[in-house]
Amino acid sequence: MNSIDEQRIKINSSINSKKSDSFIVSPTKKKKSVQSKTHKYKIFLPIKTSRATKITNETDRNLLLTTNNTSNSVRTSSVNSYEAYSPQKQKLKKKTHNNSIKLNNDEKLANNLSTIPQVKESIISFSIKPLYTKVIVNKEIKVPCIITLKSDNIDLDFIEKNRLMQDLIFVIDVSGSMMGNKLDLVKLTIKFILTLLNHHDKVSIISFSDKATILCPLIAMTNEGKSIVIKILKSLNADSGTNIESGVYAALNTLANRNTNIQVANIFLLTDGRDNFHDDLKKKIKNLILLFTPKINQNFKIHTFGYGNAHDSETLVLIAELTKGNFYYIENESEICILFAKCLGEIASLLAYDIKLSMSINKCNAPFSFSLMDSDQSGGFIAMPNLLYGDKKNIVFILNFTPVDESFEGKTIVPVEAQCSFTMINGQNITKTAQLMINFASKGEEIQKNKDVLVEYYRVDGAMCLKSVLALSDEGKFDEATQLIGLSVAKISSSEVAEEPLIKELLLDLRKSEKSANSNLSWQSGGRAYVNSTERSHSRKVSNRTHSYDNRTQRLYSQRFSADYKSCDISEVTKPQSNQFELFEILKNDYHEIKKQDKKVGFTTKEEKVKKKQSYNKYRLGSF
Repeated sequence: MNSIDEQRIKINSSINSKKSDSFIVSPTKKKKSVQSKTHKYKIFLPIKTSRATKITNETDRNLLLTTNNTSNSVRTSSVNSYEAYSPQKQKLKKKTHNNSIKLNNDEKLANNLSTIPQVKESIISFSIKPLYTKVIVNKEIKVPCIITLKSDNIDLDFIEKNRLMQDLIFVIDVSGSMMGNKLDLVKLTIKFILTLLNHHDKVSIISFSDKATILCPLIAMTNEGKSIVIKILKSLNADSGTNIESGVYAALNTLANRNTNIQVANIFLLTDGRDNFHDDLKKKIKNLILLFTPKINQNFKIHTFGYGNAHDSETLVLIAELTKGNFYYIENESEICILFAKCLGEIASLLAYDIKLSMSINKCNAPFSFSLMDSDQSGGFIAMPNLLYGDKKNIVFILNFTPVDESFEGKTIVPVEAQCSFTMINGQNITKTAQLMINFASKGEEIQKNKDVLVEYYRVDGAMCLKSVLALSDEGKFDEATQLIGLSVAKISSSEVAEEPLIKELLLDLRKSEKSANSNLSWQSGGRAYVNSTERSHSRKVSNRTHSYDNRTQRLYSQRFSADYKSCDISEVTKPQSNQFELFEILKNDYHEIKKQDKKVGFTTKEEKVKKKQSYNKYRLGSF
């Protein structure tokens, strides 16, 4: 392969001459076979051509990877060969690799760039708090409690200097439906993101429609690297269909074959449509992630962004869940910049990860029962989301005490102990412990409530309601779903914390979710995506649609992106091809005029109608 300098020269020269050097990953049609089903991908290495998507001599230039999906397993072919373009000899040169494809053309960074963040464990606290300061004797009582892992607020300059290095891969849908402002705003947002990156971060751009195209490998974000990415963004155009699997495949393959494993690896996948190439997409995506995870050999996340009402929210949520990423629902164009800013703010302000919580229940003279509210439990511990600077994560549980006699007045018991282990960004493995102390009130003693515990209790209660609404609405039980939301809204709005900012946002989300689950039409027209993203936001305390979960970094990023968006002219980033858009409008209007005439007086020339309809559809699908 060429050195990074040769690649940059090649990319610059090709962009200036309106040509592109790129990797293309495209699935071909399945061949019918009685014995097994074979799925093929074609990966093209850099070839000089007028358009990356119009390579004609595929047999001379492609690399063929075959994955056989049998018995729920994924296997790669033992030998993969490809033809590589040599700029010096100006001819094709054959190379062969065994077992896997090597796309190890990411830019190597100097060893001295790897720095250890200067953070101390003292900025993280761990505690357990009950709702009541005291418990009354001779009375059955329900006591919600919260386990809290909290970090202090830190100055943004400190966070920027001590954050981890990042590999960011942007996987962008460039199908025909992304034409116009949608794609332009994505380009603008990525340009804003580049301003927050520095020379030890790397970025790769991958586009997908019928096939996925690796427009540039992971390039260091020096001034030169940023310039290359911006030029590539300007060259993006929307056409053809939507092949989500090819985009995911290309991104995972890029991560798996890096020269250097940066400390943080994240993939941003944005699409506004449904995959129209695969019937069993979710199964295929699952297999891809299972195939590449051991090859990547590092924790990575795929954050998915569903744009508009037509995207496949179920698949995007699955992709995010499998890699512990976030799903963001972009309801309208104005939200693109904000949601990307929140996602990047979360990545930049990471403080602790791989957080595991274990609890032990102690025997006490005072009888009680223990129940854990909605949490992610596996392997004997509770998994908690990553902790950010200025952030807090909570687990809610409930103790139900049976009446005890007056002999307990003034006494203290320790019914629950908890242990939390996590890894800080400086590599330290930390373990913290906490105890829950329950005090029994003396006769006539005043009892107070902890509002923080009550807010967290209703937050989880609302999130559990939204999860049930998802299940009911997917089964078509919309009346039951809306009734459930109505009961939840009534209970939460009459609580003592109804005026707290987080609870206000929760109530707004519940009421909007009630409208989303009102009918099959509203559910399929963006309702499911809205409820899904809202439920994940409240259950995981992730800054998505709910601003109360924003930490300081996310708020500052959001404000900066909003200010830049308002002051920026989109045409500075990309110039839409007006002639293509005008042609599309002419064909569309022509076709709709035919439909009107057909309804009024009947259509006499059937051939003309069919021809014009085909012309319109052909252009809409990007076949011109």
